[in-house]
Parts: sequence; structure tokens; C-alpha cells
Amino acid sequence: MTDIKPVSALGNDPAAAVRARLFELGDPAYADFTAPLVPDVRREDIIGVRFPGLRALAKELSADPAIGGFLEALPHRYLEEKHLHALIIERERDLGALIEKLDAFLPFVDNWATCDTLKPKLFSTRFEETLPHIRRWAASGDTYSIRFAVGMLMANGLGDRFRPELSDVVAGIVSDEYYVNMMRAWYFATALAKNFEGAEPYLDGRLDEWTHNKTIQKACESRRIKPELKEWLRGMRRGGHGKPGPIQVAAGVIWRCGRVLICRRGEGKARAGLWEFPGGKLEPGENAEQALVREIREELGCTVRPLSRLCAGDYYYDDVSVHIIAVEAEVIEGEPAPVEHSELSFVLPEELSSFALCTADDRLIAQALLNKKR
Repeated sequence: MTDIKPVSALGNDPAAAVRARLFELGDPAYADFTAPLVPDVRREDIIGVRFPGLRALAKELSADPAIGGFLEALPHRYLEEKHLHALIIERERDLGALIEKLDAFLPFVDNWATCDTLKPKLFSTRFEETLPHIRRWAASGDTYSIRFAVGMLMANGLGDRFRPELSDVVAGIVSDEYYVNMMRAWYFATALAKNFEGAEPYLDGRLDEWTHNKTIQKACESRRIKPELKEWLRGMRRGGHGKPGPIQVAAGVIWRCGRVLICRRGEGKARAGLWEFPGGKLEPGENAEQALVREIREELGCTVRPLSRLCAGDYYYDDVSVHIIAVEAEVIEGEPAPVEHSELSFVLPEELSSFALCTADDRLIAQALLNKKR
């Protein structure tokens, strides 16, 4: 008795048969919609097949004995052929075969949409075994092989699997390619949402300026990151030529009997001898009010209760730029003492002009107080 060979629906030319199936599903209006989203692909090379149709076709054809003929027919012309190829090989259940198919396909991926469609399930269940290959693709120099590698680390190497050495792989990639660096930024923004303490150190200058700032932008757009963390992150933006952006600073306008507290900076500090409103830098996870309470306790040895925000603004010194958030407050425990300052004084707002204030405090906070009094 002879074995019965499975019958293929793709005939003698699997690539042509697959293309014909795709055109049966095509919608020109949807192709017009898709074209601007994938600028690296010509409109004439887009058929207009929606993803539910592609997924259903991939499920059907992946079991066809002749599908290898389509997978080997590289490069594909049409965007949907590339998407379909990705959807078929991501269903592969043998890891060795999957790696072989990826190595054959990735050099022919030429757009972000196909790259991001490719999400093999085995990379989650057998992540440790895939790591040598992910590292290899990350170091390949090929735009979409690198993007795919970073995407796999983002999808499978964060949360409970977070390890600094994996983030080091992403941080260590050097590329001028937009689609590489956008994925790197996406990775670190996701890491900030899932593993903030582990990801935050990578904002110390390890990333190139564009990726650094794009990471912060995407993190601030995420609903998974708390507002107070977003406030701190915005202060970590970098300006031109790699210079850091404004440091987020909370300044206290502490009232007593209609007077406000100002403190004289001690010797050895920048702007020594000038007067300022007390406060300091926001730490990760703090809002301005929380930072003020902590800083006043450290600097003045007392406890204040924040009341309301007075003003906020940027000022650029020669050595540093600051984003000051001025918070009105009152002392509720203890007595202010010059722990870190040389002198303290409660003064009327109209008397501030007779003191040599730090320029940022003078132009931002003192002016806001005078405008409020009027």
C-alpha cells in the first residue's frame, strides 16, 4: 500500500497562487488608506488586504504542503505578500526551523509594518534559547533585523524578565536609521512603564540625544506611567548638542504673617551669597509638592504643608537650566533653621527687590508674588 501524499491547493506555482488569493481579498480604498502609513512602500505595491483576512489566509496556507514554494520566492513585491510571509512563519512550532526561516526572511524585510507584524510565539515560551539569535540580529547592521531584535526584547524581555544586560544590548546599538532608533525609544519607554527603577539609569546620557528625548516623549504619552513620574521625566529632556534640559525644581513660598521666607546660599555653592526661595530638585516619582516637603525637611529642619502652586517657568543659567515650580506653603511643625543656608529671613513681598535674589527666583517667583499682590 502506497502513502497518499497531501494535495496542495497552490498548484505548480505557489507564489503566483498566493498572489492571486491576495488580489481576491484586495480593496483599493484600503490600499489608499495604507499607503501614507508605510512611506517606504510604493502605492502600486499595496493590494489593500485587511489584517483579519491576512491572518485567516496565513492559518489556511501554513498547513499547505507547497507553502515552502511561496516562502522561498524572495523578494516579494507586494506589501501583503510580505505581511503574509511574516504571519505564516510566526506560526512555526519548531525553534530550529523558525530561526532558519527568520534568517532567510529578515534581510528582505524593507518596511516597519512587516517587521512589526512578525511576532513568533516561540520567542515568548523559549525566550532564553532565542537570545543568542536576538543578539546576533541586533548586531547585524541591517535596519529591520535590528528593529525586529529590539522588538523581541521589548515584547519578551521586560517585566519579570527584565535584566540590565538585555537593556545594554538596546542601549549599545549605534544607528542613524529612524526606524531603528524609534524602536529603541519604544523599548525604553515601555521599560520605564514596566521596570522604572531598572530603566531610569539609561537616561543618564547612555542614549543618543534623539533616542533619549523620544523615549521621554513616548513615556509621557503612556497611560501606564504616573503623572508625577511624567513631571520628572520632562525635566530629563536633553537640549541641543547633548546638553541636559531644564532640571525640575520645587521652590517653596513659605508664608508667615504676610511675609515669605527667603534663604541665603552658603559659601562653596553656585551663586553663593545670593538669596533664594528654599527647595530643590524633584526625585523620580515625586511631584513638586512632595519634593518641597522633603527638601524643606532636609534644608530647614521643619515640616511644611503645601497650599497651592504659584507659578512655574524656565530659566537658563550659564551652568544649568531649571524648570521652577513655585509652591505656596506654611510651616506646620518645627521652626525653620539654616541647616544648609547661611541666613534666613521672612520679608514682605514688596521688600524682595532690596535683596540680591538668584536671577531665576527674582524673575519668576518674586515677579509672580508682586503680580498676585496687585
